[in-house]
Amino acid sequence: MSDYLIPVPALTRRYLRLKGLPSAERLNEAKRTSVAELADEFAQSAATFAAFPAEQDFYGARSDEGKNPKSATRTYGWAMAMKGAGDIAVDGAPELTFRYVDRELIPTRTRPRLKFAAAGGAELRVDVILANVESGRPIVAELKIAADKDPYTALVQALAAAAQLAPAAQRQRLVRHGDRPQIQEHLKKSLAGFEKDELIDVYVLLAEFPPRARDRFEQLGRAVTLAGELEEAAPGLGRVCILAVAKDVAGRVYVTTELPQQGS
Repeated sequence: MSDYLIPVPALTRRYLRLKGLPSAERLNEAKRTSVAELADEFAQSAATFAAFPAEQDFYGARSDEGKNPKSATRTYGWAMAMKGAGDIAVDGAPELTFRYVDRELIPTRTRPRLKFAAAGGAELRVDVILANVESGRPIVAELKIAADKDPYTALVQALAAAAQLAPAAQRQRLVRHGDRPQIQEHLKKSLAGFEKDELIDVYVLLAEFPPRARDRFEQLGRAVTLAGELEEAAPGLGRVCILAVAKDVAGRVYVTTELPQQGS
């Protein structure tokens, strides 16, 4: 596979373009992007990654210990809170209850590192991988904290990563990864492989959402609309959810379908 070039399909390129745009331009793109466009790009991306060489692990040995204390307020801190929480119920949608699997996976990781067909492909990684408690279906989740990129951009990012992980070989790679002893000790069951469940879920988790951020609530509204429509329009996609996440005074994770309201 030394001549194989890792693809950078339209959905990945959409995310890479969005992340460099000002807020107003990202909002304009959200408004003019149709669910059919995103669904088609998801399907095309997943098909393109069907040939990806998925025999290797996502990473070698890695420890969650010894992080900088500042990391507690960032993705790492939220991931560790989820890791220790066991089943995490979603208020308003008990069927979405999930468990933490792992953090910061790069779907295209290979050793030795293969080249990409276009610039920027290596920049795409997943904040957290989760698993539905009942079905074991994997969930690709992007966690956006405070003034991090808007919900629409987060949705595109999560969709792009999910498409890379959707093919059967990549799903089997996820199953092998989830069966590692250090993950099974908090996951408790295997992830569902492609042969058991062909769908993959996508969550966007919003933490400390800015109450008065410019353009943010319009972007949120558009992301919610697209997420709901994508569940019906995109083959291979299961649930697509925008959720709010918080911690109580004891640091326990709380997730709800009740999203932030402007000015509240």
